[in-house]
Amino acid sequence: MNAPHFVSTPSVSSGKHILFVYYRGFSSFIERDWKLVSAAYPNAELFCMNGLKDVWRLGHATGRADLVLCWFGGKHAWWASVLLQGRCPFVVIAGGWDVANMPEINYGAHAMFPHAPMVRGLFRRATRVLAVSEFTAHSAAKNAGVSEDRIGVIWHGFDPEEFPMSKQTRTRDVLTVAGTHSRIKNLDLILDTAALMPDLKFQVAGILDPSDLIAFKGRKLANVEFTGWLTKDQLKDRMSTTRVYFQPSSHESFGCAVAEAMLIGCIPVVTRTSALPEVVGQAGFYLEEAGPHLAVAAIRKALAAPEEARERARAQIVNNYSLEPYRTRFLAELAVLLT
Repeated sequence: MNAPHFVSTPSVSSGKHILFVYYRGFSSFIERDWKLVSAAYPNAELFCMNGLKDVWRLGHATGRADLVLCWFGGKHAWWASVLLQGRCPFVVIAGGWDVANMPEINYGAHAMFPHAPMVRGLFRRATRVLAVSEFTAHSAAKNAGVSEDRIGVIWHGFDPEEFPMSKQTRTRDVLTVAGTHSRIKNLDLILDTAALMPDLKFQVAGILDPSDLIAFKGRKLANVEFTGWLTKDQLKDRMSTTRVYFQPSSHESFGCAVAEAMLIGCIPVVTRTSALPEVVGQAGFYLEEAGPHLAVAAIRKALAAPEEARERARAQIVNNYSLEPYRTRFLAELAVLLT
């Protein structure tokens, strides 16, 4: 995929008006990017779209913009692209679902109607599509039909000081972060693995679909804790005392939680799929196939790994996915379109 033509990143005196559009949830990576954009472009405007009631306001906001930036290619981005009518550059950050096509687990915009034509349309109108991994870039080209000359890979970036290596005593617990789509995170595999390792405690963090949670709790595994939603600090506390971070996902556009756990010093155990090999590199343990016995073997290896394995995991993220290089890549992409 095409790298951006690097230019000097804008100074805080830049008068360009960037409209930064997102849909409802102000996740940590959206907050990070808004801080970067607003610091470089003081006239930037943050717009949260919650539904059709906001379309009229969005239309007026696009009329003021020198560039429109949307995080995720969802309905908010579709409306922005239609209302904009090509008046200024339109940038979409592809984040996963919007370029995924996994009908076998009913996941991805391109696996269902009417999302597929809507999303392909907005990506067709995009001046530039920024992907958070090589895997996501290839998915944008393959599934969303984005030409490679319009795709830039920026990868996520993390501040190592925000996620310091913990010096706390590490337990033999296993931590994973789940979401509402349990089949993406392979929660059945996680619970099957936990059933084979009663000597370990498995912590499943995150909000699950209520029906899934009832079914999972119905298995009555004494060594599994469903924590529910955790604040960023609460999750970091869990990572700080856990030795192994287990993410056997079927799909990850990047794997931010994996990277954060590695920074704090957890040893990752992941599937060799989607963007996870990009993130973990040679600093973790892999499941070549999604099976509980293979997972048990990989987790045992991670638990037995020397202390240097934790340092290697942190170094993988610090050396490849630190915040400052991300800032440079991200703002350079915008600066090129605003010149």
